[in-house]
Amino acid sequence: MFRNALAYSSAKDVLLLTAEKDGRVVAAAGCDDRIRSLWQVGVDTLPEYRNLGLSAFLTRRMAEECRARGKVVFYSTWPANLASNRTALRAGFLPVNLELYSVRAGD
Repeated sequence: MFRNALAYSSAKDVLLLTAEKDGRVVAAAGCDDRIRSLWQVGVDTLPEYRNLGLSAFLTRRMAEECRARGKVVFYSTWPANLASNRTALRAGFLPVNLELYSVRAGD
């Protein structure tokens, strides 16, 4: 359900924050430690609870918790995902774009 907030398989989730209404989780922010001192924040909100500021709030709080543990925090999103980009900006992240590619020497 919260596939952007929780890694589920490839990385180890280390922190989770949730927003609940009437005992139901409606938004979640998770953090994984795939790269030892560089922790990634992910967030998801159920469709009917979007545009209320929950994602930005949880993302900002999660980043604060990670930094309090001495970690460097990052938030990754696709440039075309405007909602996710807005969440990152509202949570205090700065945009950085880096793309790398390689070719075989001599080609």
